[in-house]
Amino acid sequence: MCKFCAEHGAGKRWYLNTKNYVDEMVKNDKEREEFVRNFAATVEKDGAYRILEALTPFKSESWMDRSRELREWYIYWHQGQPVTIEETKEIMKIASPIAKVECLCRRVLRAETGGEKYCLLFGMLLDYIRDWPDFTPTGVEPLTVDEAIDEVVRRDREGLVHTVWTFKTPYIAAVCQCATPVCLALRQALDFGYMLHKGEYVGVIDTAKCDGCGECVSRCQFGAIKFDPVIGKAYIDMWKCYGCGVCRAVCDRGAISMRERQSIPELKDEWFEPIKVPGSGRWE
Repeated sequence: MCKFCAEHGAGKRWYLNTKNYVDEMVKNDKEREEFVRNFAATVEKDGAYRILEALTPFKSESWMDRSRELREWYIYWHQGQPVTIEETKEIMKIASPIAKVECLCRRVLRAETGGEKYCLLFGMLLDYIRDWPDFTPTGVEPLTVDEAIDEVVRRDREGLVHTVWTFKTPYIAAVCQCATPVCLALRQALDFGYMLHKGEYVGVIDTAKCDGCGECVSRCQFGAIKFDPVIGKAYIDMWKCYGCGVCRAVCDRGAISMRERQSIPELKDEWFEPIKVPGSGRWE
């Protein structure tokens, strides 16, 4: 079990511990309550600032030093992490109340939503976000547990990555369903090597079942699945895999399964992408 799950999971994955969804965690912590209350008011500015921060050297600091510093901050807070469809369904059974709103990342990046709602919000965050109509232009749509499960299954089939998010760790108040290039978390993880932890699982392909159709290759948001023309099969680079599992939805032959990251010695401590040194092609 990873260190964060050991600290906040009560013997489970940290995001499957019901205690981490209780609103009393907000009510009894003024700092967290202020963070949750102000989230919608500040996310647009903060999202743009974080990208600028990643690209701009600070005073005498090198770009790499700043990137390492930001990574350490995200390691400490463990804000977000991909989850499989099975785990996302379990989260829908734990979280209450549940509602969906338009995607906040798409709002920050000025991307079109077509009125679709991709973000699932829980608990007290819903009370506060109603005060910020710019982020809910088509309203807040309450969901029952069954409706929420149907929603995440539909998005999984569409190829959207499910990520669970804390609002001052370990309080959980959202599951996002998004894709590159419109997801701020995915972009910062892949481009800069921080913000989004890798998932608790990695994908594995059974080559005996794979028929080489290549559908999973285009489905992967992280560039972890490649096609090997020599054997005519797909394979997964487990060092690049974030463990979201959305590739499985397009595999008619059931060739893709998920394996626990902690069961693989080489990967058990690999939670972030390497940081790429600008202009050098080197990764650290």
